[in-house]
Amino acid sequence: MQGFQNEKTRKMNIELSKTNFELVQQYANLHIGKITYVLNYIIKMMANIPEEVRKKLLIFCEDRIEEMKQIPFTDETEVKQRIDVYLRLCHFFANETSKKDTMLSNDIEKAKTTVSFTPSNIKAATREAKKVDTTFARYTNYLISLALDIPPRVQGELSVFCTAQASGVDEQNSLYWMYRARKIQDSYKELAVFWAQRSPYNSEKTTSLKRIEMKNGYIVYPPDWVVLDGVQCDPKDSVRACVIEIKNGQKYDMPHFLFFTNKDLGDPFTKDEENSVYLRCIKAVPNFIEVLRDGVDQPTMPITDPKYKEASERFLASPIPKIFYIPATDDPYYYMEDEPPFGCHIVRSVSKNEE
Repeated sequence: MQGFQNEKTRKMNIELSKTNFELVQQYANLHIGKITYVLNYIIKMMANIPEEVRKKLLIFCEDRIEEMKQIPFTDETEVKQRIDVYLRLCHFFANETSKKDTMLSNDIEKAKTTVSFTPSNIKAATREAKKVDTTFARYTNYLISLALDIPPRVQGELSVFCTAQASGVDEQNSLYWMYRARKIQDSYKELAVFWAQRSPYNSEKTTSLKRIEMKNGYIVYPPDWVVLDGVQCDPKDSVRACVIEIKNGQKYDMPHFLFFTNKDLGDPFTKDEENSVYLRCIKAVPNFIEVLRDGVDQPTMPITDPKYKEASERFLASPIPKIFYIPATDDPYYYMEDEPPFGCHIVRSVSKNEE
């Protein structure tokens, strides 16, 4: 999990059951990794599963249980063990975890260790632990048992299912347009890789983000984005930034365009403002004009109009540029949201209220 090496971490002493400690150690040894990497990966993978993924995994687990109940000799140890595991997973995917599920018996042998956790994983595990009135350590133990204390056959079944689900997400759509779908796909991929016993450590691509100073802070953004100059205001005078992304723009090989503004978060851009921005895009990347040329207007006729469906399909299949606001760390609920697309966000050094 090379990506974790590039994040700031916080060392914490944590008490694991001896069984869970050994499971994590075995997984780490299997992939020539470290316990720290495995624990961070498990929390990231299990504590941030999108609701749609949970629902599908719940149905999958319930179906496996029903299948096994139809097998003769269901009292066989292996079948009973698989049913028990799927029942535990159903409980988790149905959001029915209770404090009792996370408790460690006093007579269970324990092992203490020091682990460096990323802030995002501490936040995620703490958030989920609070929901069931338990501690970070106990909830982490619970996630370890769910992820690793599973028979190989069940791991294989889960991995095959998650791989199939991940391949069903359309990767041709742009990330800002399809952020939710991509999050779902990423979740399935993480689960599939982990349960397939393949090393997840080197699968994460790390990209060095670039930085531009802004008024009361700075923005970090991918190095392949095109920064538009002189659109609305200079970075040093701006408190907001926006990105232009083109849906269905793959064949035009369009980059993302970044520009700066002082509009309030969420304020719509007028048609004149949009045209001004698009002219700057053409100046920076001349074939952006092809995107505008090939674009189709959104249908305005009533949805009951016989021509609406065909017109809507033409519109949705055409290249559609759209302006999105970049999130800032002082936005309401920022820290309750997941990682912003591409890691692009504004870091406030001074609160806007202190101007």
